[in-house]
Amino acid sequence: MSKKYEIISSIEALEAKLAKMRKAEEIYSRFTQEQVDAVCLAAANAADKARIPLAKMACEETGMGCVEDKIIKNNYAAEHTHNKYRDVKTCGVIERDEAFGIAKIAAPLGIVCAITPTTNPTSTAIYKILLALKTRNAIIISPHPRAKNSTIAAAKIVLDAAVKAGAPEGIINWIDVPSLDMTNLLMRESDII
Repeated sequence: MSKKYEIISSIEALEAKLAKMRKAEEIYSRFTQEQVDAVCLAAANAADKARIPLAKMACEETGMGCVEDKIIKNNYAAEHTHNKYRDVKTCGVIERDEAFGIAKIAAPLGIVCAITPTTNPTSTAIYKILLALKTRNAIIISPHPRAKNSTIAAAKIVLDAAVKAGAPEGIINWIDVPSLDMTNLLMRESDII
């Protein structure tokens, strides 16, 4: 896991983590396309390598679905999502209209609030994290209480790979002890759900 992780199990811990995430997102917002793409590739590869144990964990924890289907979903969320967006430009000028003198510039939104279900906890977390990373946004996951361990395991794998590839600490987070109060706060304080 990344260097140091503070457990988010209270409103106060969540508020403190959100403040730290804003700083991580500010750093990440200045990454070049090449840096972002390296982070995304590492994160997707790590998630794909863990697709089988994560699928088993999700089935055991939730009692839903079958391992084979969850393996396919994890692979799709990791490999196929990365392949679909790997050549999409998400940093700097992404489009120019010389005739009208207009340039479209990609900019991150800030902190993404991700609510994940009990039905597909690992693949949903992987997918949402990869999209946030590709667009230079921080992301915090509010897992379903009956799927929190497998969701957090998936997020940790992606976080470790992203940080190892150069992403700032704290760019990916999750609520360790989910509750309605914390999810409501997260939805109010994040920049997009």
